[in-house]
Amino acid sequence: MDDRLDALIDAHQMAASEAFAAFVDTGLCAHPASRVAWGSNGLPLRGEIPGGGEYQKLGFGLRIERNGQTIVFEFAPDGRLGPFDEHALQVYWDENGRRGGFQTADEISAAFADALRARELRALSSGLYERTR
Repeated sequence: MDDRLDALIDAHQMAASEAFAAFVDTGLCAHPASRVAWGSNGLPLRGEIPGGGEYQKLGFGLRIERNGQTIVFEFAPDGRLGPFDEHALQVYWDENGRRGGFQTADEISAAFADALRARELRALSSGLYERTR
């Protein structure tokens, strides 16, 4: 796998984990038991985060903007964080300083496609992916 893609996935997963933990700590919601449970948890579609920031509930995920950082993620079918898609990685890269060695979103797409061809990424039934290692 392209080292830049590997590092981007790591950074995205860490940011998603930290942002969602802080979100849960506000008392707005609990960690879902499944992505279906997330979709029907009654959380308003948009709102302010106590202590600063904003969120937007997505179908099976969340967009959190806080502390100058934007993160978009979805839950796996079993409710866990970690799986990702190409779009979420591109949003993270684009809205958080374009760090990590990629110069364009097309480079991320090419690295993602290469990782899929090399079977370094595995597709989940939900349209999300995870690394095979």
